[in-house]
Amino acid sequence: QNTLNELVHWGKECNLKFNPTKTICTIFSKKRIIPQSTNLSIGGTPIPFNNTVKYLGVTLDRKLSWQSHIQEKIKTAKKFLLNINNMVADNWAPKPKLLRWAFTGIVFLISLIVFFGLEPKEKSNDEGEREKINWTQLKELLSIPSIYFMMLIILTGYSGYKVSDVFSQYAKDVMGFEEIRAAGVGTLLLYIRPLLGLILGFLADRTKPILMLGVGFIFMILGSILMASGTIGPSLIPYFFVSIIATSIGIYSIRCLYFAIMDEAKIPVLLTGTAVGLVSVIGYTPDIFMGPIIGYFLDTYPGELGHQYLFGFIASVGIVGLVSSVIIMRLSKFKKRH
Repeated sequence: QNTLNELVHWGKECNLKFNPTKTICTIFSKKRIIPQSTNLSIGGTPIPFNNTVKYLGVTLDRKLSWQSHIQEKIKTAKKFLLNINNMVADNWAPKPKLLRWAFTGIVFLISLIVFFGLEPKEKSNDEGEREKINWTQLKELLSIPSIYFMMLIILTGYSGYKVSDVFSQYAKDVMGFEEIRAAGVGTLLLYIRPLLGLILGFLADRTKPILMLGVGFIFMILGSILMASGTIGPSLIPYFFVSIIATSIGIYSIRCLYFAIMDEAKIPVLLTGTAVGLVSVIGYTPDIFMGPIIGYFLDTYPGELGHQYLFGFIASVGIVGLVSSVIIMRLSKFKKRH
């Protein structure tokens, strides 16, 4: 403090004034624990202590390891790289209209190859029977109670699947991740998806698909509750990854298995194709309404609060799916007894 007082006195003699609000005290030392005094001040204004200080564009940390400076430069370089990538995409990438025409042309070409390239074969007796599906059999399908619970299972499971697109934005808005790092969260889940599909298919073949489906809803509910609780923050990154992986396990397991329960739902084999089309009409409606729902929560309640409401909504949706799974399981056991 005496040295600071002498500097202030010298500054007055030279018509110089030190700005205490732009002054930081840093002790450079290799020691792990450094005693810090809180009594340093300039003109009665306390000077804060900090582990890093920036001087002429160079960030100096207290151990002079240069790690803070390097990380800051890497962060700046990534931002420049992202901006350059956006500029290149805007100026040199193919226009969306051309891509749309290209994809349409490819699909049209494949359809022509299939139409003219495949030779018709003679119909077997089984195929002849399948063509005889009539309104009576459709009414029979609609009279099966489990068909409606299958609709609810697909509806709720697909709603959760649509929300999986928000994980990267959650990482950015709630966890404070940079854009590139947040996008990496979504990429990680894309790699997990095929692996989960193989594991869940293996387990479902050795247990019961409806049982694994119920476990998937439990994971989806618990993960969503954890993300909606507001307890996860930038300082709890491991808990964040545990929650999104748990939620993803639930969502992807449901997506893998909800058409594998036809047998347990007691859907006649002759009507499986019709049943798939019928439940899909309702089950895939989240393509219509989940976008507006996600936008409503995140726009009306910006930041962490919007994500809490959204994942709270998904947890409640998961409960509906879990109850539907349990009902189908009970209906299956009831029909076996009778």
